[in-house]
Amino acid sequence: MGSTAREAVQGERAPRMVYWAGTALLVYAVMAVVMTWPVALHLSDRFAGGGVDLKVSLWDMWWVERVALDGEAPLHTRHLFYPEGVSLAHHSISWRAGLFALPLRAAFGPITGYNLFFLGETVACCFATFLLALRLGGRPDAAIVSGAVLGFFPYRMAQAASHANLGSLSMIPLSLLCVEAALQTRKPAWIIAGGACTALVLLTGAHLFIMTTGLLVALCLVRVVQQLQAGQAPRQVWVTVAAVAAACAVLCGPLLLQFVGPGAPDMERALSVKHSRHPGDLAGFVTPWPRHLLFGGAVAKLDLRPGKWGHYLGIGALGLLAASTFAKERRRELSPYALGTVAFLLLSLGPHLHIAGHRWEWPMPYDLIGWARPVQALRSPDRFGLLVGICLALGAGWGYARLVRTSSVRGRSLSLLLCLLVLGADYWPVPYRTFKGRLGAAHRALLQESVTGAVIELPMHRQASKEAMFAQTRHGRPLVSGMVARLPAEARRYIRRSALLRALAKRRPKRYRCRRFDLPGQWAKLEREGFSHVVFHPLRYRAREREHVRSYLRAAPVVVSKDQLLFRLTDLAALPSHCGTRSKDP
Repeated sequence: MGSTAREAVQGERAPRMVYWAGTALLVYAVMAVVMTWPVALHLSDRFAGGGVDLKVSLWDMWWVERVALDGEAPLHTRHLFYPEGVSLAHHSISWRAGLFALPLRAAFGPITGYNLFFLGETVACCFATFLLALRLGGRPDAAIVSGAVLGFFPYRMAQAASHANLGSLSMIPLSLLCVEAALQTRKPAWIIAGGACTALVLLTGAHLFIMTTGLLVALCLVRVVQQLQAGQAPRQVWVTVAAVAAACAVLCGPLLLQFVGPGAPDMERALSVKHSRHPGDLAGFVTPWPRHLLFGGAVAKLDLRPGKWGHYLGIGALGLLAASTFAKERRRELSPYALGTVAFLLLSLGPHLHIAGHRWEWPMPYDLIGWARPVQALRSPDRFGLLVGICLALGAGWGYARLVRTSSVRGRSLSLLLCLLVLGADYWPVPYRTFKGRLGAAHRALLQESVTGAVIELPMHRQASKEAMFAQTRHGRPLVSGMVARLPAEARRYIRRSALLRALAKRRPKRYRCRRFDLPGQWAKLEREGFSHVVFHPLRYRAREREHVRSYLRAAPVVVSKDQLLFRLTDLAALPSHCGTRSKDP
């Protein structure tokens, strides 16, 4: 075909593609509002999602804002584990999510801005998969189905409710799209775009980057085999892959340089995990979640959900996937993703097979790669289920195309509507989780306190620290404790050096005794070192432990509520010792 004829064909296709792209965006926007209801109803007063992990994700976005606007060091903060601080190289910050949400949060406020980002990321995830399916040769209506499957895949929706670094998948289909285009055309523009999208996957989250790298390697190996079968030299495939990797490394250079050289964080410690948590359950792939529109009640009664996260693939999506196995068209393009569906499903099961909560001591594919540090860094094998969703989405789109291949134009429109309704009903969480994000009385009082300084939150354990970090996004004061994904051993060094903080940091604090240390002197020492307030959460302790902690807090609280008490260190340090002698801090 000559250049003139090719340009004529492309000119005729352009309006059609614009029409289908606009249709896809409209469909995904409507589905995003419906599938996450009532998020749109509470756009300005409730956060989409829930759980303490979401509060950490909101802290991550707040920290990205401080880095971008105030010039803070990106990989070290003194706002946690004050005064020495902690390395954030061990923390799962989604830099892309924070940067993309930054203008929205600045323009509309923290709640509305986050919710707009959440809805926008859902639509972007759908649309990116739509574009990938088109690139692989799919029909536009089938590509719309593929986008809907991944965007509203239950496991992705469950992760998006708490983890911005795991639920934001839009860059993975775009990375695959650009790499596929680069392998086919070898054009520099696609190579640079592939490197940029892969770099954005890394900035979204290290977990996603590790899994995406595995998928890209598998994709390239399959393409090499296909080249060899066709009697062609695979050299160009390796050159293209190397160019994409180089472009990714150059674009991520400023961030990656902080992990090398003197003073770099201990990446061996950051990647190491002692054991795998939350393996997938084979029954979970076909078991709807308890809030399923049709089968949720039955599932809740039977208690068939053994894991923390559900990997439910969906009856509709599985039916479409089964139909795709009979399609002869585009098998070459889809073969890597068909293999990926099986491979990542098996890897998500972890080192042991679990079926309906029962463990079977059978050898699993995960054992072949579970020793590798990058795989251990994922912490939970079930996270491979995110890639199962991507491969499932492409297969479901091809299955839909197979079923309606002989239908008329009107019949295809009705079939598309019916298919989206079935998928939506199968995947719809009724209702989607939201939380108010309201601060307690003590934290609200900190906003009005004239005395500035760091805060001691009691208790100091991991889950309580997540709540404290969310409150920090409002009052902005440093915390003596905190939470990062993999806590460095030196993070609690300051707490261990202080006899008072060491006693209060225990899960079961003992009652204060004079012979241990001088209590007012210890409070005065902490005040000199920059601390100003103590926030005590009595309901997070048992009754006896509550009395023991209260023995250290002898002054009258500034604020008293059912679940929070606020103390000033000035008041705590001013009380008499009630001890015969003052002992030094051991």
